[in-house]
Amino acid sequence: MRLAALLLLLSSSTALADRRELYLELEGGLGVQFLNDASTASSSAVGLGGAAQLHVFYGLTNSLHVGGYARGFLSPDVAFRAVTPTLTDGSRPTGTLYENAFGAGAGALVRWRFDTGYPLAPFAQLELGFAWARFEKLQLIPEGKSFGIDLPAVDLLAPDGRLVVGLEYRLADRFLIGLHLGGRRALNRVSQWQLDAALAAGIIF
Repeated sequence: MRLAALLLLLSSSTALADRRELYLELEGGLGVQFLNDASTASSSAVGLGGAAQLHVFYGLTNSLHVGGYARGFLSPDVAFRAVTPTLTDGSRPTGTLYENAFGAGAGALVRWRFDTGYPLAPFAQLELGFAWARFEKLQLIPEGKSFGIDLPAVDLLAPDGRLVVGLEYRLADRFLIGLHLGGRRALNRVSQWQLDAALAAGIIF
């Protein structure tokens, strides 16, 4: 009862205008990576890992917001079947390739908040920027063998974009919590896609 009364009090005191307000928001959640292997880019796999983003944006109107973001992600132990890389000695064994995928990115964002007149409101957000991805600890286990062959790490820098939809809730005109669902595409040679679900919390200035 006390929690419900507190939420009611905070909601009733919330000023819903977003114009000329500055937001600082931290988002964290889980992402599913769809990508090709870093060695040959010929085998596809799915990896699961964590992702986090920091958003800074400003309300040009009560609905339109612009700003920027910085992000990081990690997907460990992604396994690719039937990979045939060319080794330094010219041989081409086939096997299962394991790798760790992680990286970071930054760019600009535009958020449109659908003003409902209440503290709870849906929004859509578009992010455009650049992402650096590193694929390391590449190890090939050849078919029928019990040993591994280490391969060199791969670094990629490419433009990327993300579309987010979600719900945000304002508390006492000072704080923000939200649920985000997003899809990201990096235009690198491993055709990297990411789908993620995340929770966010922020402060309003």
